[in-house]
Amino acid sequence: MKQKMLDEVAKAIIEKNGAPISVSNHKEMVSRIKSEAAQAHSEMLEAMALKSKCISTFEVNVIAKYTL
Repeated sequence: MKQKMLDEVAKAIIEKNGAPISVSNHKEMVSRIKSEAAQAHSEMLEAMALKSKCISTFEVNVIAKYTL
């Protein structure tokens, strides 16, 4: 997240021919990047939960197959 923010700030400065970006623009970028990071984290947690559920279901099916 920190690297992405630094890259975007550098890109914004380059686009303005070296002029510094405004505080409000910087805050907007940081806010957007934090939001993206939170969304990615949420999606990762959902994927991990789904993976865990799939593995559990698979294990139950395998155990049931061999115990019948």
